[in-house]
Amino acid sequence: MIPALVALLLAGLMWASPRGDDAAAANLPGIKPPLFFYDRKRPLDLRLSATRTTDGIVRQALTFDAGHGSKAAYWTHPQGAGPWPIVLFSPGSDGTVSSQLPDADRLAHEGIASLTVAPPSQLVTCRAAPDVRAFVQYVVGRRRALDVLPQLPGADPTRVAGVGFSFGAAVTADLAGVDHRLRGAAIQSSRAHLSAPIGTFCTGRLGRKQLKAYVRAYSALDPVHYVSHAAPVSLLFQNGRRDPISPAHDVNALVNAASKPKQLKWYDASHELDDHARTDLDDWLVQLLHK
Repeated sequence: MIPALVALLLAGLMWASPRGDDAAAANLPGIKPPLFFYDRKRPLDLRLSATRTTDGIVRQALTFDAGHGSKAAYWTHPQGAGPWPIVLFSPGSDGTVSSQLPDADRLAHEGIASLTVAPPSQLVTCRAAPDVRAFVQYVVGRRRALDVLPQLPGADPTRVAGVGFSFGAAVTADLAGVDHRLRGAAIQSSRAHLSAPIGTFCTGRLGRKQLKAYVRAYSALDPVHYVSHAAPVSLLFQNGRRDPISPAHDVNALVNAASKPKQLKWYDASHELDDHARTDLDDWLVQLLHK
């Protein structure tokens, strides 16, 4: 999450397929929702750099066209020829292309490869049009990343899971609802209505009517509208009981709306979760992807 957003919340200010997109949109009367479509014929322009190997882990920097320009990424995998199952990571709002590399390194020791991709550079400006556009670009960039996988050395694009944290968890939840190339999706420190904490962050920056209009527009992105369409994607929800950003009632609303198969795990942890959650995540991914 954005550091300033976290500070506000801690201060007590809480307040595939086109058919999948259209089904989610049906829950939003009066709002024209963003549709996570993209031009599949647009060249991916994949460019791979040299590999580096450290302690049995191979890392390769790359760039590709994410549907709205070039994005940096890292392809991380065990030594050898593969094929390896893959995890596609999505970081939080203050995350970078490198934020989830420690997770990728852990998984490489479990025989799983990872693709970490840079998110859009600016996600929240408190202006509806650019903020909705940035979120849509984040999701579309992940769909383009799925297109890239068959071109990566050693990748098995038939065994893919998504892992998203915080803001990236909302992105991953929406992705699971509109693109069923994922076998599973782990949704960490998320909630049903991302528009609520984003609206809190923009309080004081917008007038009352402007804020209401902004939150209404942003609510079209809320993961609660998309997770019900994730099946057959398996869903794992991980949340901390001491998380001030994702209250239990809104976490439960997200999980209740989600399609099956699904499971929810709570931890005695804050928004950042803990080592227990990371161990559970790795075990879930190994079981899911090594079938």
